[in-house]
Amino acid sequence: MLFPTFDFLLFALPVIVGFWLLSGRPVARSLFVLVASYFFYMAGPKTEPPPAPWYFVGLLVFSTVLDFVAGREIHKRSEDADADDPRVALPAKRVRNLWLLASLVGNLGLLGYFKYANFFMSAFADVAGALGLSVTAYRLDVILPLGISFYTFQSLSYTLDVWRGRLTPEPSLRR
Repeated sequence: MLFPTFDFLLFALPVIVGFWLLSGRPVARSLFVLVASYFFYMAGPKTEPPPAPWYFVGLLVFSTVLDFVAGREIHKRSEDADADDPRVALPAKRVRNLWLLASLVGNLGLLGYFKYANFFMSAFADVAGALGLSVTAYRLDVILPLGISFYTFQSLSYTLDVWRGRLTPEPSLRR
């Protein structure tokens, strides 16, 4: 669904009205916006063959839940990581770093797969060919999720800010 289309107008008007009607109910309003956003994302670009509607939303949900849990687990061990006793501080620092690593690998792994896998496979085949090796460059037939770079780096910045102590984690996924 593209912005300058009649379909978008038919989508946006009820969403704006619903957002306005739910102004006194912040939790319901947040859930309404979340559902509308996921619906909009599922309507995504028209491609042949079309991906399953949940395909791209599943990526968003995975990244959201991963960074939500990572942020909470990192924050939970912040006090222990600053302890004077190394028997307390070192394990807490390791766990914090492991959660940060999980967030980095999960998010950058998705970005790398969808956006850069074909580039790296092609570059590898070119380098191998220049060295006299016969390597076939395979091409993955994947559809690039809309805004994956933006969303990935926004999500990572949340986890990194919690890890650095600049931000406290969200207490609930509803926000």
